[in-house]
This record gives sequence, C-alpha cells and structure tokens, in this order.
Amino acid sequence: MRTQTKNRSLRQTEGMSSLSAAAPPGLGESRGGRQHRSLAVLVWAIFGAGLLVHAYGPHVKIMSNTFVIPPSLVSEGKDIDPAEIISYERSKHLVSGILTVGGALGIALYYRNLLVSGLLSLFRRHQGAPAPLPLNSLDSRAEHQKEENRKEQNDTS
Repeated sequence: MRTQTKNRSLRQTEGMSSLSAAAPPGLGESRGGRQHRSLAVLVWAIFGAGLLVHAYGPHVKIMSNTFVIPPSLVSEGKDIDPAEIISYERSKHLVSGILTVGGALGIALYYRNLLVSGLLSLFRRHQGAPAPLPLNSLDSRAEHQKEENRKEQNDTS
C-alpha cells in the first residue's frame, strides 16, 4: 500500500522501501527552514524599526510646562501651528509604540518554545531546592533536624 506524504513523496507503508515520486526528500524541509528564518528576520526588523522611529523621530522639549519650538522652525519664517507639531509628535510615538510592542510580541511568539522550555527548566531546578525555614534559635534548629531524621527513618522502613 502506498501513501502520499507531506512533501509529495510516495512511501510504501507495509514494506521497508520508500520511493520518491515528485520531489527529492529534504526539498520541502529547506524551504520551511527558509520561511522560519525569514519570519525571524521580519519580527526582529519590525522591533528594530520601532526603536529606530523612536530614536530618530522628532522630540519636542517641554520646559516650565510649555513646549519649546525648535529654532529651525522659527528661522524658516513659516506659520507655526503648535497643535500640528504636537499631533505629529504623538503620531510618531504611536507608530513607534505599535512597531516596538508588535515586534516584541512577534519575537516572544517566535521563540515561545525556547522561552517556555527555559522557564520550565528554571522552575524544575528551583523546585528541588530546600525551602528556607525561619529559625529563631539553635534549639528550634536542632528540633527541626530531629524531625527530618525521623521522616527519613520512617521513609526507609
């Protein structure tokens, strides 16, 4: 009996042989690896773009609860509308925030398996550690040690 697999190769399920009819094995896998790599580059680029928009975007200074208009705008002799400058500043901050948060979420989703496995191993490592006990005196410490020895003796018998 022959079945068609994911990468369009024919496989004989009851026997030991495997036949490739449409595509050589590994061709679809390399394309998948390329797609994963390009997805990682995309989410990192979005995150970096958000940081760049914030770093190189215009910044309006505030001194004594008033906006300080850049001297370059005043020297050009144009009519200055402070509301327009502030709305432009806010839109840049909004774009920067959306790109940065979206990129960070994309990175977190892309590397979720790595993050979860790292957190689980960290949790398992700390789970086996003994819990610190608040001991007020040496007598209570000795009593605690005696209780631990009793528990160990009961577990072994």
